[in-house]
Amino acid sequence: MAENNKLLEAPDDPANEQPLVSHLIELRNRTVKASIAVLVIFACLSPFMKQIFDFRSQPLMVALKLLATGVVAPFMVPLKVTLFVAFLIALPYVLYQLWAYVAPALYRREKRLALPILVSSIVMFAVGMAYCYFIVFR
Repeated sequence: MAENNKLLEAPDDPANEQPLVSHLIELRNRTVKASIAVLVIFACLSPFMKQIFDFRSQPLMVALKLLATGVVAPFMVPLKVTLFVAFLIALPYVLYQLWAYVAPALYRREKRLALPILVSSIVMFAVGMAYCYFIVFR
């Protein structure tokens, strides 16, 4: 137990260091898990691509009368919008993977400080998206 507390208190202790390759493998594994989560959600949302695009772009369609300017734009734009929506839905898992990679290197007090910052950032991001969608684009 005392050894676990030592690991939590001193992440920069030379005895706890791992070689660069193991850090890169850990980063790759976490990136792959996050990417798979986004792709699975995207696969689930892809049958509803047109409905998602229509809902997300409705305020802009009214204000700007959007037109397709490229040959593949009618297909690529809904695809990109659906991919971004899939990323937003998977964002909690992606942030967890990021936190699981970074957390072992932080001191306990740094970990306690990061939680309110993370929560407030997510809330402010969501409020900003809602403001943009419901106020600016309407």
